[in-house]
Amino acid sequence: MQNPVLEAYFQRRGTQVAVAVALDVSKQTVNDWRRQGFVAPKHAAAFEAFTGIARKQACPVFMWIAPKRRTRSEAKEGV
Repeated sequence: MQNPVLEAYFQRRGTQVAVAVALDVSKQTVNDWRRQGFVAPKHAAAFEAFTGIARKQACPVFMWIAPKRRTRSEAKEGV
């Protein structure tokens, strides 16, 4: 199952090695992500930081939940 966003990135940038080195994973792992159409959830944040592709697009099979916003009282208390 191809992910058009990932595929476009790799077609444009052309290097899986740079992603593998930046994320400290094997080239085969990056190739698997490309073939499967998604980045492993545990690497999605690092992939997003390196490529600029939102984790929701890089890993659409995972249900991403927005972080809970702290209230003003929680922020003052340091919770």
